[in-house]
Amino acid sequence: WYQRRVHVILLSYLMPSTVKDKDKEREKQEKIRRINKCLSSNPVDVVSLVHLARSEGGLINDETRRRAWPKLLGITLADENDKSWKDSIVPHKDADQIERDIERSLYHFDVNKTIRKAFRSVKRDELSRIINAVICRNPHLNYYQGFHDICSVLLLVGGEQLGFHMTERVALFYVRDAMNPSFDQGITQSLELIPLILQECDSEVHHVLQTSETPLYFSLPWILTWFSHRLQTFSVITRLFDFFMASHPLMPVYMSVAVILYLRDGILKLDSELSSVHHFFQQLPDDLPVEELCTEALRLYRTLPPLKLIRHHRVKIDSSSPLFTFPFPWMNNYTEGFRSTSTVIQRARKRHLRGSSLPAAIMEKAARKYDASVLANVKQHLRHALSEGLAVGSLAAIVAAVSYFSFHS
Repeated sequence: WYQRRVHVILLSYLMPSTVKDKDKEREKQEKIRRINKCLSSNPVDVVSLVHLARSEGGLINDETRRRAWPKLLGITLADENDKSWKDSIVPHKDADQIERDIERSLYHFDVNKTIRKAFRSVKRDELSRIINAVICRNPHLNYYQGFHDICSVLLLVGGEQLGFHMTERVALFYVRDAMNPSFDQGITQSLELIPLILQECDSEVHHVLQTSETPLYFSLPWILTWFSHRLQTFSVITRLFDFFMASHPLMPVYMSVAVILYLRDGILKLDSELSSVHHFFQQLPDDLPVEELCTEALRLYRTLPPLKLIRHHRVKIDSSSPLFTFPFPWMNNYTEGFRSTSTVIQRARKRHLRGSSLPAAIMEKAARKYDASVLANVKQHLRHALSEGLAVGSLAAIVAAVSYFSFHS
């Protein structure tokens, strides 16, 4: 009787967790099935993939990430198979700094703790080729310290070939403002949004940071490396990468605010000394509740969208920034507070059918609503598209221009 009683008690404790684990595993498998369905559709269902990447658990594992990340970044099958990038590496001004950073790389992720020295050396050679090729193929980009952390994650998930193409897309569309000749030409302006968001959502935390006169540069490594420099658990880092690739380029800024709000209790206990506040932010807890933070960052983004903040507070961000081209053209009809590119094209085409050329119809529509700086940018994109030899009436000829001013519609 005693033994049976013990067994019953033990089973009563074990059964719920076992059932819960089975339910979680079933949910994971169902989500993987949905991800695979998006990837196997023709064309790929990027809109659904975006929502899956943002939702709880993200893209589940590195196997699905290896297939899904390229699609979130607009990489085609032809791009994936293009190996010509390896021939583009030549000496350049950032080469020495890149090599110094690579010598310190591939150490702090938990998955790298036990790898052999020879394997780490191979991966560093691959990392070097990837970063140098991105800089050489895109001479308008400037390397910054921390870019190698993002590249390391992409390399470890995708391998060298796919890692290069993912790195190039991230550089061109997500972190390009950080790759200007100076941080004052892009990333500094992005940092200015943090106190603006805090002021709207938590005046007490905002007051502590303002009173201590703490420079917001404590959050710079978070934004520049997508938190991969501050965190060590690779599964947490890749989950954040799912979220960032499926979101606006400024989402790391919103995530930074979400982290600050999560640390609220500790911040309010600090004195107003700059040194204590600065020290507080130097180490992030590695057990951050990543799913809660993603939900909060998304809520902040929807409540205080980037364009609203930039316009209302007159934050000076260059009109050529990729911040103004989201949703990106490969995201099909994905919209989130923006008028979709296809809607703008459709309306412009009605004018085109009434006798105007399609670019002229676009300019006519834009001229009635936007200031000279926006019009100049639209013209620049049109000229570039047409100079590439694209037909005047084709969708491809205008998508770059329309993607810019559809954000402003």
